[in-house]
Amino acid sequence: MPLKLLPIFIAVVLLATGCAGVQPVLDVHAKPAVGAGYLAGQFSRMKTRGYAFVIRSVDGGKDFTMALGEDSSLPTEVRDQTVAIALPPGTYSVVQWITYATLTKEVLSRRPVTNTVLLKPFTVKAGYVTHLGSHDVSESMQRTTNEYVWQFAITPRFLTEASVKESFDRSYPNLASLPFGCVLCVGAVQR
Repeated sequence: MPLKLLPIFIAVVLLATGCAGVQPVLDVHAKPAVGAGYLAGQFSRMKTRGYAFVIRSVDGGKDFTMALGEDSSLPTEVRDQTVAIALPPGTYSVVQWITYATLTKEVLSRRPVTNTVLLKPFTVKAGYVTHLGSHDVSESMQRTTNEYVWQFAITPRFLTEASVKESFDRSYPNLASLPFGCVLCVGAVQR
């Protein structure tokens, strides 16, 4: 196989195997980029696997995957960690969430988002931070009649916009001056 076709071959194999194409989390020292919009969230999760929201562009149907906490090769526990990704300006909706193997990025399960606030379309504007609020990810082993089954849940914590903005500013000081709005916060009104 010609060397220039290798990246295409790898991309096709990854898509065929159901791997999670998780958007890179912004570095904490990131500076505003011309034309970029930002999507952020605050997350707590256990260290057994990776979790991510699937964000769908309402305008073009393209999906982006946002890790619920920093995406690392080995699963780590996350407590109130704020992460952000850069997105093209547009209208989006959180349509599902996935669990994935952190080392191989293989998607382990897909679940629909049932939170009507996250399902409702929101806008990501250039030079603006749209925050999805604070969420706890939990899992437990439940016994059914014949077997044990993993149960997962993503539960919003209704914090104020001021509280998540303060956490965002501490995590991303170079983006702190950007206009900010929260999708799922107490008293939030997206501007």
